[in-house]
Amino acid sequence: MRKEPPALSGLYLEDSYFLGLLVSGATLRIRGLFALTRDHEAYAAPASGEQHCYREGEIALTGVQVTEWVAGKPTLLRDPDGSMDLGSLSIGDRNGGYQISTEWFDMICRADALSVTLD
Repeated sequence: MRKEPPALSGLYLEDSYFLGLLVSGATLRIRGLFALTRDHEAYAAPASGEQHCYREGEIALTGVQVTEWVAGKPTLLRDPDGSMDLGSLSIGDRNGGYQISTEWFDMICRADALSVTLD
């Protein structure tokens, strides 16, 4: 298991969902439906029928320099509510940078900063 960056403290990425990727210049924004742990300041009791407290938001990496990009082979699935399931997300430290993995891509990059914002 890769070590997660400290900025991701309070997010349980193993049960979070990748929603999309936005790129603008040297800023990369990863949209997600994040499972929050009890120690996250925005944590609340899980909604009825859910295992975790979920919140949409984004992980922003600024000053990004991608050093490796491997396209994935995603399988498009629908959740029971009919919404598109784009798969999971993992982010870990990698040689002073980050390794970001989804079903859509596996990327290694360096960034000046990584931050999390919840909607």
